[in-house]
Amino acid sequence: MIKIDELNKSFGDTAVFKEFSAEFEDGSVTCIMGSSGIGKTTLLRILMGLEDYDDGRITGIENKTMAAVFQEDRLCENLTVSANIRMTGGKDEKGISEQEVVKYLEIIGMKDMAGKQVSELSGGMKRRVAILRAVLADRDIVFFDEPLKGLDQETEKKVMETIVPLLSGKTVLWVTHREDEAAYFKNANMLKL
Repeated sequence: MIKIDELNKSFGDTAVFKEFSAEFEDGSVTCIMGSSGIGKTTLLRILMGLEDYDDGRITGIENKTMAAVFQEDRLCENLTVSANIRMTGGKDEKGISEQEVVKYLEIIGMKDMAGKQVSELSGGMKRRVAILRAVLADRDIVFFDEPLKGLDQETEKKVMETIVPLLSGKTVLWVTHREDEAAYFKNANMLKL
């Protein structure tokens, strides 16, 4: 279990978290919701070790492997779609197979795109590549920061139907401002900031 006890974080005179506490069960999905600027992204960045906090205590995250989908896609533009997805490794020392990449790309509407250079893709295609890369990585925790941003409704549905089963058994922290996204996950915990 990831446990946050009395977390405090300020940017200058602005307190983002004051005595904030929360728990995230291993293998569960938690949808983190709240208005823009409330601290959702900051919370993820703190948990990933990308942002320092002022005081408090976080336990249960040490020695856990992590993957993330940031608000920006953070892909290697000069590499192919397949190379971007496969670079995170897989379930064993062999990594993610090319066949697996091709299969999931086809499912999410990107047939014949594995060999395309990322710089040639549209924004929505890059988003799907970033999502697949994080989901197919063999990690304990997967952080999602508004991952469906920029996807049309049909593509969003296809992506979610594909990735939700792949996230089974992983700890998932899913940041969104949309309640309909949480509906894709059965039994998701809700954390309102």
